[in-house]
Amino acid sequence: MEGSDFMEKQGEWFIFTTTDDENVLEKWDVRIDTVELTVVLPKAKSNEGWDGGEEIPEYVDATPAEGNEFLHVEYTVKNTNRQPLDLPLEPSVQFSDGEVFAPLGEDASDYTWNLNQQHVNPAGDTQNPGTEAQGDFVIEIPQGSEIEALIITDAFMGSSAEAAIAIDPIS
Repeated sequence: MEGSDFMEKQGEWFIFTTTDDENVLEKWDVRIDTVELTVVLPKAKSNEGWDGGEEIPEYVDATPAEGNEFLHVEYTVKNTNRQPLDLPLEPSVQFSDGEVFAPLGEDASDYTWNLNQQHVNPAGDTQNPGTEAQGDFVIEIPQGSEIEALIITDAFMGSSAEAAIAIDPIS
């Protein structure tokens, strides 16, 4: 798939087309801004000891299981529709051998959510027409994996919208 003409490219805007529950087409502009491999995600994990005060931090650094690392992606979405909408995206990563990993544990339910909420305009919330929002994807993968592409799909049941993006992670 690498270098394919049908694959989107990191850093470039592309059109992501999906449908709503009434089969009405929705078009969004999407851009994958940064992609990094890391073993620490600052302030990504919810702190179990947080008591609502300021003395104990609400979020702490997240680390992957031994032998793993995080693929951390930051992206931007622009609502190019004529009405307020949200775009729930689900990521996965494809390795050069064809194997695919998706976020399954804390990387899906906790880290991604916490990082998203640190943006002024978090992706996944309802956006007015013409507005941009930023978001994060976190996928825990085996260290040293040869990554071929990031795959994003529309999380809405019944939508088959999907895009493959050629990515070049930095370490």
